[in-house]
Amino acid sequence: MKRYLSSDPAVLATVIVLLVASLFVQGKRVGLPRAFSGDEPHYLLALNSVLRDGDFDLKNNYAAVHRGSDQAGRAFAGQALAHHVTFVLAGQRTYWGNLYNDDGSKWSRDGAGHPLPTLLAPATAQTRALLALPEYPHHPVGSALLMAALLWPVRNTSLLEPLSVAVSTLSIVLCVFFFRRLARRYAPDGMSLNVATLVTFLGTPLWAYARSLFNEPYLALFFIAIYALAHGKRSDLGAGALAGLGLLMKPVFLIVLLPLGVRALLRREFGALLRLSVGPLFAVALLFYLNNRMFGSPFMATQSFIFANPVWGALGLLFHPTHGLLPFAPIVLPVLVCWKRLTEAAKPEAVLLAAGIVLYFGIFASVPYWRGGYCPGPRYLVPLLPALMVPAVYLPAFYAWLARPGQTLMVGLGLMSVLINAVLASNSSWNTHPLLRLYSACCT
Repeated sequence: MKRYLSSDPAVLATVIVLLVASLFVQGKRVGLPRAFSGDEPHYLLALNSVLRDGDFDLKNNYAAVHRGSDQAGRAFAGQALAHHVTFVLAGQRTYWGNLYNDDGSKWSRDGAGHPLPTLLAPATAQTRALLALPEYPHHPVGSALLMAALLWPVRNTSLLEPLSVAVSTLSIVLCVFFFRRLARRYAPDGMSLNVATLVTFLGTPLWAYARSLFNEPYLALFFIAIYALAHGKRSDLGAGALAGLGLLMKPVFLIVLLPLGVRALLRREFGALLRLSVGPLFAVALLFYLNNRMFGSPFMATQSFIFANPVWGALGLLFHPTHGLLPFAPIVLPVLVCWKRLTEAAKPEAVLLAAGIVLYFGIFASVPYWRGGYCPGPRYLVPLLPALMVPAVYLPAFYAWLARPGQTLMVGLGLMSVLINAVLASNSSWNTHPLLRLYSACCT
């Protein structure tokens, strides 16, 4: 085993093969990857709107889905799919669910049996004015723009849906290499780096999100790549460009660049600060343009940021049984202990990385929707997982230092993490814990 763990090709091949293999598993079904649930069909629909219509008005696309189109995914063709769209009238934001019944079972049907969205209340003059507006996405459009650029050659083909999921897998595969680039700076030896790679990508929800249509796989790649590019042979322009892409997917993502900007400012590296700013400035300009075109104002975004109690949010993100990090990746516990060793080995770099993690965590602890909606595991913490797991390179040394009971516990946490996330990666444990799902499957 020790010889295997010291082999870079064997470990990399294992991780990549398992990441790719999970693409083809969806519960008990094996086949081409598809949009599964939650926000996934709505991201796919936005992508189709860009590729088919060249716009973000989703009204005709949702109508096509109700009539049997696969623009939201093959599984949703002809279904009563609630619209994830925003209306803005006279500077006031209104969501589709405030006007229509989200419960598709209560929708009416046309003469051909196709579902028709049903209003919650009789239409008023204001309601009619809202319904006459285009239906622009409730979600940020960055991932649709990125996927459209990558998947243009397969537009209007049956390959678009599976390949859009595969782009997420590619993001996590690239994440593996950026993780190793950063973690290698601190790893005592090759075996330690390989152990860290295995537990990071097979022992956390990164494995499950590698076959999803959420924004989080892209943001995980951008997060770790930004900090990998910030050390050694620095590329401030590249780090800024990735932060700009992340901003288009979640505007609050820009906060991960703040520690690098503060470092450049304190060191009076004004050229570096300028290079870091190029990507975000371009992204902000594009975001303002899109907001103005869709909603009539550069400052009217698709969603509003609502503050909530950060203490409850932090406790939920860490401990919630269906959306908390520790129940889904208990191996994080010894990794958190190893942060002390990383700080001792590389204090300035470790503080910089920790600052990015804490800022990102703090943002999502401060919103009421920290659970991430209907999704597998701790969705909003997925982007920071590769950075959080960098000190996993010290797990072998920590293991050797522990007494026998501690060693047994650490191995148990590692194996439990891999088991949990193997089940989670099968797309069979949304909004529940994989062990409960496994227990239910085995004992009922």
